[in-house]
Amino acid sequence: MKTERILKVLFTLIMLMLAVAWLTSTPTRSVHAQLAGGSGFQWVNITTGTNTVVKGGPGMFYGIVVNGGTLTGNITIVDTAASGCTGGTAFAVIGEPQTIGQMITYNAQMVKGICITTAAAANVTAMYR
Repeated sequence: MKTERILKVLFTLIMLMLAVAWLTSTPTRSVHAQLAGGSGFQWVNITTGTNTVVKGGPGMFYGIVVNGGTLTGNITIVDTAASGCTGGTAFAVIGEPQTIGQMITYNAQMVKGICITTAAAANVTAMYR
């Protein structure tokens, strides 16, 4: 009976060692995200001080990235499809000065459209769907 118990303990220890050896030797699989193609996001690059209709109807405004350019003057996001960014609700105002590489994520549903007013010649990229 004592021998049987020792064999069970040895068997359990060997199985445990094999499991640990297998888990530590199995390579982990890398996961690569592919947002751009698979997410359905579109983008618009704005490089002048102007009103830009990003989307002429209802949609989702994902966010904006400041790439460079003139980093003074406000950037205003408006829920409207009007070419002058008029007749809608100002959704957000990004105050000055902006920072190169600044990413602001909103994930906001826009009812009328998406229009962006840049007061200066900032270089920004707006992402939407």
